[in-house]
Amino acid sequence: MKILVIKPSSLGDVIHSLRVMNVAKNYNERISIDWVIKREIAGILDATGIVENSFYFDRGQGLLSYVKLILEIRKKKYDFCMDMQGLLRSGIITALSKSRFKIGRKDGREFSTLFYEKVKEGFIKKPNHAIEKLLPFLNRIGINNFPQDLPLSFPHSTLGESVKIELNRFRKYIVLFPESRRKEKEWPYFEKLALKLKQFPHFGIVIAGTRKNGQFPETVDLRGRLSVNELPQLIKKSALIISNDSAPLHIASSLQVPSISLFGPTDSRNYGPYPPGKNQSVVFNGKNEQIGSIELHPVMDSIKAVIISTNYLYKSFKICTPLLLPALRNSLICLNIREKIFK
Repeated sequence: MKILVIKPSSLGDVIHSLRVMNVAKNYNERISIDWVIKREIAGILDATGIVENSFYFDRGQGLLSYVKLILEIRKKKYDFCMDMQGLLRSGIITALSKSRFKIGRKDGREFSTLFYEKVKEGFIKKPNHAIEKLLPFLNRIGINNFPQDLPLSFPHSTLGESVKIELNRFRKYIVLFPESRRKEKEWPYFEKLALKLKQFPHFGIVIAGTRKNGQFPETVDLRGRLSVNELPQLIKKSALIISNDSAPLHIASSLQVPSISLFGPTDSRNYGPYPPGKNQSVVFNGKNEQIGSIELHPVMDSIKAVIISTNYLYKSFKICTPLLLPALRNSLICLNIREKIFK
């Protein structure tokens, strides 16, 4: 079965779609998946290894490039073209794809639903979360069972050597993602939080994102230094991530990495970690949709609770010493020591 997924953006939404399509790939390895995506975030597809071919689509690329894209897609003769974007341009690509079945979101906008067969409600009646709204695509291709946590691995995500050297100084590290595409989604206390986290001296503090917003002294500042492909590996190796409503949160959720997420104008019931409340995920929602109403001290309390629950409260090491008895002088006695790593 040959499937084309049309989901160009945004990165967090692409992660949701990948988690759903990973179910299809695991169900039948002979399913072939191609993808229409923005060039700047295509590295996330390479990191998963479940997508065979990528077509690049950017809104500002012009009519000629748009026509060329459609012509390339038509040559492939897909069995299914899935419009998971649900907008006018993606709907037109779906309609002209020459695929056997053209399906798309029930809640598509910009009249996109005129161009495809709308997928029907399947596993979950009245879905709330963004991922749940994508599950009917699986039902449409005959998949009726799926793992509840919808895991997604990134076996081809690798960190550059210079970043590895910086991170190898720490046994474990906590990653802060203070950035979001929308200013009103950015929690204003990340700088203060980074200072507070210094009470955990055995943890490195890493700052990540695409742009500089705020000052974070005595941290590993990776802002602007990581590719999209490297991001999952950074998150996978972390003890905990703290993020606004943005793509790193969804990567952590798919990898089952503990997270603390901060929501303001967006609803965590729709866009929070999935499944909700699993894998040591803690969610804060701002009052009256104001992310600045989330105070620092409850976030710190949650960080301590997550560290304790994931057994990072202590570090373990072994001390061995030779026995002094002549008959056993070549033997060692060893003690396992556990040291508390923060107050």
